[in-house]
Amino acid sequence: MSQGQRKNDMDKFLAALSENMIFVMVMLVPISIVAITSYFGHKRTEMIHRERMAAIEKGMLPPGELKDPENEEREQEQGAKPAPSYLRRGLFWLIPGGGMVAFSLVFLGEGPMAVRLPILGVSVVCAGIGAAYLAIYLIEGDKSRGVIQ
Repeated sequence: MSQGQRKNDMDKFLAALSENMIFVMVMLVPISIVAITSYFGHKRTEMIHRERMAAIEKGMLPPGELKDPENEEREQEQGAKPAPSYLRRGLFWLIPGGGMVAFSLVFLGEGPMAVRLPILGVSVVCAGIGAAYLAIYLIEGDKSRGVIQ
């Protein structure tokens, strides 16, 4: 192989690498994040294990209950879960469902039934789910105000 051929091959390699650099970086960032968090989580668990083993070797009872440290951490981060937002869910389902019903009735009114009926069926189901969520929201709101007992 001549010097010119090697230089040409190296230029092709660098060109291919630079073209794919964004893809490589996009793939490496999430992998790196998962690897780093897993490593430090493992080190934390290992440290707790060593602490407890040292206490047992000294004849002491390890302090507190033997809980999973990862579950404790998740509970502290999450705190109390908020009540589900039935209004938001209801509107999320009802508005697109109603829009699809209107679309299928207005714009597909004269189209073939084989096209209109599946769209109308799916849209009525979506709107029905939204209406059910709104009914739950209204009932839950009445219960919290003390209207329904």
